[in-house]
Amino acid sequence: MTDRLVVVMPLVGRLESDARVLKTAQSVADLGHDVTVLVADRRVKRPTPQDHGAFRAVLVPMPMLAHHERTQRRLRRRAWRPWPVVYRDDAQREAQRVRAQARDARWSVGGPVQRQWRRVAAGAHRARVATSRWVDERYLAGWTAWDEGPGARLARPGRRAIPMLDDVTDALTKEIWRREPDVVHVHDVHPLEAVAAAVRRMRAAGRTVRVIYDAHEYVAGTAGPRPTLRAAWQRVEAAAMPVVDDVVTVSDPIADALQAEYHLPRRPTVVLNAPRLADEPSSDRDLRAELGLAAGTPLAVYSGGIAAHRGVHVVLDAAARVEGLHLAIVYVPFVVNQDVRDLQRRIAELGVADRVHLVEPVPADSIVAFLSSADVGVHPLSRGPQNHDMALPNKLFDYVHAGLAVVVSDVTLMSAFVREHGIGEVFTSGDVDACEQALRRTLDHLPALRARAADPTLREEFSWENQARALAALYARG
Repeated sequence: MTDRLVVVMPLVGRLESDARVLKTAQSVADLGHDVTVLVADRRVKRPTPQDHGAFRAVLVPMPMLAHHERTQRRLRRRAWRPWPVVYRDDAQREAQRVRAQARDARWSVGGPVQRQWRRVAAGAHRARVATSRWVDERYLAGWTAWDEGPGARLARPGRRAIPMLDDVTDALTKEIWRREPDVVHVHDVHPLEAVAAAVRRMRAAGRTVRVIYDAHEYVAGTAGPRPTLRAAWQRVEAAAMPVVDDVVTVSDPIADALQAEYHLPRRPTVVLNAPRLADEPSSDRDLRAELGLAAGTPLAVYSGGIAAHRGVHVVLDAAARVEGLHLAIVYVPFVVNQDVRDLQRRIAELGVADRVHLVEPVPADSIVAFLSSADVGVHPLSRGPQNHDMALPNKLFDYVHAGLAVVVSDVTLMSAFVREHGIGEVFTSGDVDACEQALRRTLDHLPALRARAADPTLREEFSWENQARALAALYARG
């Protein structure tokens, strides 16, 4: 290779939990390029370099000041109440109730004037409470409607719906252009605005900078609690696309959708999010041994994030009905959040704490070896979001490389993959009965299903080493 490119890969989040970024950085470095991964990380106070052998990473402080300020402003705005017509907050209302009870105790033997005053005071209190509730409902509903509607549309792209956007842009923009890269390979939509700002500055100064956008998902079709948040990220993506030279993504349907949506001159390069064959043998942890389960005990595993749209509750309810089946939930990347707490409550309600195990995650390059002692890998994505039907998630390939039989919901692309290769069962998304039957059928035919999943030809075809050839061709094209 005659030219050694300086490649910067901006990322928001945690590098250790993003296997795609780690694998891409390693592959591009193996091509002979000088690779630096910039990670906007709220956990660090100063730039923190990390050595990853073939490439380096720098954790860039992202103190979330703009996010905090906007959050506090929104809280102050929603906390305002027209006092004294209503109580300012619950604390004031409760204090008034306590004072009224104390007054009643003092005046319990009072005369007619005191008794009449008590009735008037009690009536006024009830009226203020009722008015407070009415104002709370209407006032908060009004602000929510504003934030989700006109307010979101009037704000600059994403500003109102994504309070952290300014923090990301502030943290990464200067760090990108000061390194004078030849290529900026941006991962996911979150750092796109920072990349666009940095690249425009560099190009205005006469530098030639190539931008490769790695779209980890179809932003317009993602799941989420607020439609305006999805729309805001889509506006961020659209605003940055004029500076993008090439697009990489994770499946053929997403590639087709992005090309049609943004009228791209070239179809995005598809690089499936498959594991590296080189990572398979190594893990300091063994799932079955960690749970203390004998070799013959049936063990299913779900590995990934725990959110409502991922359907983990469906698998939990179904597995609870299958006698003797243990379920391990490897929750990535956070060990404690509200979704995990909700899951723990459901486990207690079902009375299956002895068969359902919440397991802390392992490093991305150890996940295949860690899961390989299980029997069945489950991925219960919910139907509805376009991105789910277009996805071939990394955990599906993790299960294949671990040699597990696979049980998946009937989202379009993933279910077609399982049926085509005969490695498991498909159930109707959200249907606990169907998931239960799929688990039972899988356990009944476990040896044959695992043998097909462990086919070396299948693992080779859907390995990162094979997928990285498309990445090498993209970089060679220039």
